[in-house]
Amino acid sequence: MTGQRPKRCEMNHFFCNLHVLIGAATYCDKAMKQLEEVWREKYGKLGVEGLREFQDKTGQYSWKHTDSATQRLIRTVSDAVAPGGDQKSGCIGHFATYRSMHSVSSCQVVPFRANRFNVMFKCAAGTYYHHRHISQMFSDGYVKAGNKLLRAVQADVACRPLLAGARALGILHKHITEPYWEWIENDKLHIIEGVTPQVQQLQSLLTEWSDDATPLLSRDIPALFKLDDNTYVPVKKDSVFDALYQDVDSEVQTLTKQALEVCCSALTVLLERRFIDQLHGKYSIPDNVSDQTKEETSGMPKSNKRGENDSGYWAYVKQIKPSIGPMAAEGSVMYRCNDTAQWLDGLSDDHLNKVMRKARTERRNWMNRYKERQMATEKQKEELMKQQAKEQENKSKRKSDQLREWLEKINEHGGECKSAEDVDVFVQNLKTKTKQLSGLKAHINFCRETYRFDSEIAPLMKFSRMGKQLTVEELTSNLKLIIETIKAGGLKPVNEKDQDVSIASSSLPELTEEQQEEMTDMISRIKANFSKEAIGAS
Repeated sequence: MTGQRPKRCEMNHFFCNLHVLIGAATYCDKAMKQLEEVWREKYGKLGVEGLREFQDKTGQYSWKHTDSATQRLIRTVSDAVAPGGDQKSGCIGHFATYRSMHSVSSCQVVPFRANRFNVMFKCAAGTYYHHRHISQMFSDGYVKAGNKLLRAVQADVACRPLLAGARALGILHKHITEPYWEWIENDKLHIIEGVTPQVQQLQSLLTEWSDDATPLLSRDIPALFKLDDNTYVPVKKDSVFDALYQDVDSEVQTLTKQALEVCCSALTVLLERRFIDQLHGKYSIPDNVSDQTKEETSGMPKSNKRGENDSGYWAYVKQIKPSIGPMAAEGSVMYRCNDTAQWLDGLSDDHLNKVMRKARTERRNWMNRYKERQMATEKQKEELMKQQAKEQENKSKRKSDQLREWLEKINEHGGECKSAEDVDVFVQNLKTKTKQLSGLKAHINFCRETYRFDSEIAPLMKFSRMGKQLTVEELTSNLKLIIETIKAGGLKPVNEKDQDVSIASSSLPELTEEQQEEMTDMISRIKANFSKEAIGAS
């Protein structure tokens, strides 16, 4: 016994290998945040940051969160459309109906709550997969962006740099984080002999991709994670995978490559810190590890996911089971509210048996009736959404017709005014006071519908004050001030980047060669800092 005491004091110490996924999200978010500063310098504000309602008095984005803008997009999309997301401000049910109408089988985004491992990467892939669905749903009028959450999603999902960031994280999900999870949980993997060589190979590949991520832009990159039986964990090439590589233009491809390179640089730091024993320590050469240690660790769990599952389920229960089916939810409510348990307890054995026998016999009938009711409800929702889309189309047509009418009236008397002198000529061409009032109102209405104005300019757009109609002279003065404000750049057209939700299909500002070189240099410095950090961690 004395000779065995030192042996009993020894312990093989390993970290949970699934927590690497949490660290990967943290490091990639840090990398994206730095890259986005470069993008803002070259392309301007990203997505929702350009909307006036999300800015403070100085014009700066007012939501001071520490996450990257890419993660902001991913999280808001999750809140807005994922089952179990934001029930108050989201459009979860409407998006489900929209998907059903357009044959999109399932939602590929999940709520962040109670989903810890790999959730950012999975939702990034899902966000990119659904970005056209979401944009089309808003633009066609099926759903109105009636609150800040939906307007934030509408703006961010149309921002090309943020979509490229989500696509980059989605590519990492498909090629690295998703197969990594399956690899770690496989029983055919030894925690030393299986993990060590694959981690070393992954670190080598990440270092190469941080210099040039072109291989990751190919859908045919070989599987990365090998099991102890020499088979590889396959990449899941589903509809989400296809969406990451289909119909990608050169701009998004370039931005995605930049995002992949900085993320790969950041991940090298993570691996140096998390797998220091496998890369440089006592497990770095598996052949040098004793057979006794290999035997002792042969059945060792490679993660503590069980504890995480318990915590996740507790959060799920606290959220009142958002994934529960409608029929089960109804049954649960009826069972409790009708005191069914107490009623059953009061029945005699014979009566109870009859009730239970009848329930089993009629179960199929009730299921069919419920399905019929559910289908009718879904049909009503589809018809309502189609009606909303039609109303939106009619509204846009009426607005276009009204703008055309105002413009025709303006063109009859000299055309659109570009200066205060033009306003004087415009008024002089209208011979009667009635025509002058009508013409001035048409011109002010035209400006109001074609330019975005703030609270300081709003009074100039009105035709009465304190219940009294404005005179020709007052309207003329107001129109002059509006024209001068437009000339000074104080009013932006409604179809500019900060208001147009179709910018996902438009081009970014074209950079000069000098600007492109400067941008490349800034990104190289970001990657160099991560490389320096990785060396310091080894």
